[in-house]
This record gives sequence, C-alpha cells and structure tokens, in this order.
Amino acid sequence: MIKANDGVDIYLDNNFEANGRPGVSWSYSIFWFFLAVNIMAPIQMHVVSNLGDLDFYEVGVGWWSFGLMIIICVACVIFMWVSLFRIRQPMAYHWGQIMFLSFRIFYMGALLWLSLTNIGLWAYVVVICLWLFSELTNKHEVNVVGDEEIREAFRKRFKPHPDGYLLYNPIANVNYLHKKERAAWVKWRDRLESLGAAVVALMGPVIFIRSQLYRENFEPRFLIVAGLLLAMALALRGMTTEVAIARRALKLKQQEG
Repeated sequence: MIKANDGVDIYLDNNFEANGRPGVSWSYSIFWFFLAVNIMAPIQMHVVSNLGDLDFYEVGVGWWSFGLMIIICVACVIFMWVSLFRIRQPMAYHWGQIMFLSFRIFYMGALLWLSLTNIGLWAYVVVICLWLFSELTNKHEVNVVGDEEIREAFRKRFKPHPDGYLLYNPIANVNYLHKKERAAWVKWRDRLESLGAAVVALMGPVIFIRSQLYRENFEPRFLIVAGLLLAMALALRGMTTEVAIARRALKLKQQEG
C-alpha cells in the first residue's frame, strides 16, 4: 500500500479474474521457473563442476547450493503472494514482471549459459552490446513520454473504492505511450524484438528435441539455451519499458493525490 499526496491510500486491485486475467492468481506461483532457468541452473552447474569435491559438514557444496536455490524459489513465491494478496502493494504485479520476466534477467542468463561453453569472446561481446542497446532504448523510451501523457493514459487504472481508498488496476488497457510517432527504423527494431518471441515459441521445442542427438555432449545444448534466452531478452524489452512507465505513473499519482 502507498499513499497519495492528499493522504488517500492506494491499494492493488487484485481481482484479476474480474479484470480478465484469471490465470494471474496462480501463475506467480510458478514464475520462479524463469529465475531458475536463467540464473540458478547455470550457477548450480558451475558449483557442481568446480566445487563438487568440497564437503561442508559432510554434505557436498553442490547440495547446499541446491538447497539454497530451493529456498530462494519458495521465498519468491511467498513474497509475491504476500505483496499481491495481503498487503496489496500497487507495484506488486509489476515487481513480478521485473523479477521474472525483465530483459535483464534473460541477458544475464544468456551470459551465464555461455560461460559453461568454450565459445570465443566474440559471443560475449555480442550479448553485452545487445544488452547495452536494450538499456539505452529502454531509457530513451521512458524519458520521451511526458508526465501529462502518463497522467491522462493511466487515469483509467485508478478508481475510487466505496471505503475511501483508491484501487490501482495494473492490467487495465493503456495505450503504449512510448510507441507514438515512431520513426521507421524504430518499427523495424520492434519487429526484430517480436521475432525473438516467435523464434522461442516455434523453434525452441524443435531445437531442444534435436539436441538430444548430442547425447553426452552438453555444450551444444548450453549454446541452444543461451540463444533462446537471448531471443527472449530481445522480445521482452518492450514489457520492461511499460513497467518503468507504470512506475512513473504511480509516483505521479502519489504527488498529485
């Protein structure tokens, strides 16, 4: 919960079923999967391969690290459920998007999976350059939108409750402000980002099944995972931008009351 400038409380409108997103209530219980695939799995493989012979109170370091990752996943689920359905923090829905679906998580995952292979330095340079480009694009598209545009567009996300507080609906339809009056090259960039999602949806399962032919040779599979995560990173840049604009909208609502 946060307060507007006039002292009115703002709570999350968490009736997702009534708002047309019935699956949100349970989906946040499994979104930790993206965190596990991107960050935890490659780190666990590094721990097992480099520290697997070390014991810690008669239990292998690999098992301790695995247990820690399980605890982190459970903590993520508890944190999201408390934020969404107990304290009803207005940014809770967007926190979940950033924690599990931000392009930054997928770029980091691509780098971690590449680190498990013997690929050359050029691959890391490509991923880092794409990451930097996404960060600069994100910053530009957030800053190019004016405060008045945000106030007007997000007005429909706030509604008064009979008990005297405001409800913030994070999934109410809002025009993509950062996509207005775009140059031609920006439209082509957006098509490239959308292509990333198409690659993952259409080619991902086929490529993974094909990778089973490599049997004990896991390096090609690690490269495949890194490539798919890179495609996801490109596809999710726009979502991260929308979350940043939503954060600005809530800050403006706090200031104006």
